[in-house]
Amino acid sequence: MPPIERQPRMIMSTQGLTSAGKTYLALKGVPRPVLLLDFDFGGEGLPTDVLDGVDARQYDLLAGAFKGESDAARDQIVKAETERFLADFREAIDGGHYRTIVTDTASVLWSGLRLRYDKNYASAEEVMHSLIRAAYKSPVNLTLIHHMTTVWKRNNEGKSYKAHGVYERTGMDNVENKVQLAIEQRWVAPNEALGIVGHFEATILKCRDRKELEGEVVENPDWATLCTLAVPQIDWSK
Repeated sequence: MPPIERQPRMIMSTQGLTSAGKTYLALKGVPRPVLLLDFDFGGEGLPTDVLDGVDARQYDLLAGAFKGESDAARDQIVKAETERFLADFREAIDGGHYRTIVTDTASVLWSGLRLRYDKNYASAEEVMHSLIRAAYKSPVNLTLIHHMTTVWKRNNEGKSYKAHGVYERTGMDNVENKVQLAIEQRWVAPNEALGIVGHFEATILKCRDRKELEGEVVENPDWATLCTLAVPQIDWSK
């Protein structure tokens, strides 16, 4: 059997704390046109050049809470917003117009899917997997942005506590094993005494195309540079 040609699209997961540059990286210089599926209003305040060529659809899973709706009504709003996202995602994948889709964040999407399927995690995972699988079968780049949260541990007395400085990705388990490239982003604060200039950086957690890159740290990363490191033979500007 001849080798299967590497398709010129990247399916990426990125995770990080607030203000780690996740939305900026997912939109800056990526192939246009872009559809931003926005749960977190993450595009607000970004420079004009980053948003040029970007269409946005917004979803609010907390609208019911703000309106003071009953628990049942809140759940219905969450399900309706999640259904609207799924319809928009399918249209973007099948429509042939968009070159890149960004989900900001997949962590919030995951919470919506769990409610949509009445906390049946297996069904929610199946839908999430189907979204990623659809991207593999298409020419569309997909970036899934994830929050991170503090890890909870138990002390010797069995009491729970937050482990200071220890974080984990929020969302479906094992996303990094479903995508082609998974990274963790962070902001490194300046420290004049240590000679550190403030900068963004990304650690490569998973690289399906070049496993030897895993663990590498890239300073001031951008989408095209990361994709080029992973798959040098593809022109990622297109």
